Amino acid sequence: MTSTKKAEADRKIADTPLVWLMFLRVVVVTALMGSAVVAEVIRRPRGPSDPLYFLIALTYLLTLLYALAWPFTALYRKQLAYVQILGDLLITSGIVYYTGGTESNFSSLYFISIIAASIILFRRGGLVAASAASILYGSLIQGLFLGTVPPYPDAGGASPVVMPSQVVAYTIFVNVFGFYTVALLTSYLSENLRSTGRKLEEASDFLADLQVFNQTIIDSITSGLMTTDFEGRINFFNSAAATIFAQSSTQAIGANVTELLGETADFLERTKQGLSVGRRYLRLEGTYLNGQGDEIYLGMSVSYLLYEGDKKSGFLFTFQDLTEIRRLEREVRLKENLATMGEMAAGMAHEIRNPLASISGSVQVLREADTLSEEEKRLMEIIVRESERLSGTLTEFLAYARPPRFEPDQIDLRRVLEETATLLGHSSEVLPEHRIVLDIPDTPVQIFADPNQMKQITWNLARNAIQAMPSGGKLVMSLARNGSGEVVMAFCDEGVGMSDGEVHKVFEPFAGSFERGSFERGSGLGLAIVYRIVKDYNGLIQVDSIASKGTEISVHFPLDRRTIG
Repeated sequence: MTSTKKAEADRKIADTPLVWLMFLRVVVVTALMGSAVVAEVIRRPRGPSDPLYFLIALTYLLTLLYALAWPFTALYRKQLAYVQILGDLLITSGIVYYTGGTESNFSSLYFISIIAASIILFRRGGLVAASAASILYGSLIQGLFLGTVPPYPDAGGASPVVMPSQVVAYTIFVNVFGFYTVALLTSYLSENLRSTGRKLEEASDFLADLQVFNQTIIDSITSGLMTTDFEGRINFFNSAAATIFAQSSTQAIGANVTELLGETADFLERTKQGLSVGRRYLRLEGTYLNGQGDEIYLGMSVSYLLYEGDKKSGFLFTFQDLTEIRRLEREVRLKENLATMGEMAAGMAHEIRNPLASISGSVQVLREADTLSEEEKRLMEIIVRESERLSGTLTEFLAYARPPRFEPDQIDLRRVLEETATLLGHSSEVLPEHRIVLDIPDTPVQIFADPNQMKQITWNLARNAIQAMPSGGKLVMSLARNGSGEVVMAFCDEGVGMSDGEVHKVFEPFAGSFERGSFERGSGLGLAIVYRIVKDYNGLIQVDSIASKGTEISVHFPLDRRTIG
């Protein structure tokens, strides 16, 4: 405990006993002094008792003054205690003097002041009070014996009884011995009490700090932590759990864990059965709903909550939100697939394009022959057309595997979108039922990028959006900057949309099929190429789609694209 805390503790310890001392003084004066007056009247019915009344009045007056000065002496409690103890000792000496000196029955009042000093001011205060009491009492008795202090006259005015000097010395010795004995014993108990109080306060502070430290650790853990009783009622829910489930601990505590996790009623029974076969914990993984209705993928461990070694008091759930990890895993698998396809592309192109060119050239020569029937010419046209389509697929393969030379420059993306909309409007794939809407700002949207790559992104996304609307619909191509300064280019259609499973695979090569309701029709490489280009720019591409409702693909480019990762 620091010196500041120690001084503060000493001041607090002295406050309450000092108040009790003032209260006790009033009680003692009212009771004992009142009885003293009665005793004096009985013993000396015609004797004067004014001094006793004066001492009573003085005691009440001093106590009142102490009480009035209390709010202004917060920094001087110890000094105030010494003043009150000394005042009480002086008043006690007056009482002893007026009630017979050595014959007085009120010398025991000294002990009350000494005990009070030992409690309030501890050992030093007790010894000071015992010394002051010894000096006052010894001086009074010695003065009465030597005649330097005149005895208070009794009712008959008789001279006081003269005692032998040995009796006087013995009386003083016995009382002084009692004063110091009481001071030492009481201060010993008081010091032990103070030491115990300090240790208790230190232990309480340590316990409070430990609780805060443990709570800080629990709140700093990124894993969710939850405990329940055997009936499944939640009794602890840390801040990470509240974040993962998007609900406060106040909402969760008291609820049933089966309701929180959306499990069946026999969930806890199945958990008990799993833990009863010698397992320390059960590992669970699955999709759950948070408090906002969003799906989250959790990895969870369930074990018994133990105390005192092996006593079970409930269940302990620790879990992590693996939603982002799952998304990254899918992205890694996608990148691995893209890398594999890139390696295959170059070899496939050389193995296929040369024979394909020979086949296409030979068929075109044969098609010029005059002896061919119309059916044969139609079949040859099919061969040439499919050869050209296969050649286009190989060209996209090469573009994916061997990107063209990167030539970045400051370009205005508005012009790229406008050109794409113009070209798409004259495409044979656009029907009269299609409507193309441009939502672009009036001011330039500059970006440091290769213009051909930006055209490839906008063309592939816009063309696939049109293909997703075979019966017509509206395509909105928008361009803006978000609050972070990123350039956001979005393509929103009213097409067939995609399921969650198709969204996860939309950027995989050859994963799309328009007949199955996905976003892409054609070679299956258009969106894969878009994905690769966006990642080359350290950008982000997001897909929001609802089956039979439509799809929105947004491309986010960072603010500064002069550093290409």
